[in-house]
Amino acid sequence: MPAAFADFASKFAIGRITFWVTGEVDFEVLDCTDGESLLFRHETVETLDARQLDEAYDAFIAATTGADLDPKFARLQRCISQCDSEGVGNALFGLSPIHNDWKTVPDEVVETLLAMLTIEQMYKSPFAGQVLNYFEFESDRLSEDQKSRCISFLKAHGDQFDHVHSRQVVAELRHGTYLK
Repeated sequence: MPAAFADFASKFAIGRITFWVTGEVDFEVLDCTDGESLLFRHETVETLDARQLDEAYDAFIAATTGADLDPKFARLQRCISQCDSEGVGNALFGLSPIHNDWKTVPDEVVETLLAMLTIEQMYKSPFAGQVLNYFEFESDRLSEDQKSRCISFLKAHGDQFDHVHSRQVVAELRHGTYLK
């Protein structure tokens, strides 16, 4: 079946848009670090000015440029639920300012990671320590307000973590210089 495609590449992701003669259009974006899918969207249209094409293209550009954080958080949650330690590390790396050309960590990243850590299962999870490590690794790129939120989080929730690695990282964050 005849089709045309266009490939796109950025520092963060590679993407392809495929147009089929049947009016079907596929939008796909893969993370450059490990090839994980960041976006797959299939549309069927009758004309090229269809509104869903604009919406799909906007989502494609956001995923290709790293601007859309939702797939990155979904990937992190999926890796945690699958007990995939390497995947958790890669997903957290995908939220790093260095990987995304951010000067600082966006508030949405801090808020979402702290919210994930309050899910009951995370208090017992070995992956909570990896998520908490993010705040150590990125401490130089956290704002004073973000550091204050982390300190408040640790005061309210730090003693609830059961896994030895998580407890170690909580102690390091509380007593080290990371959040000062």
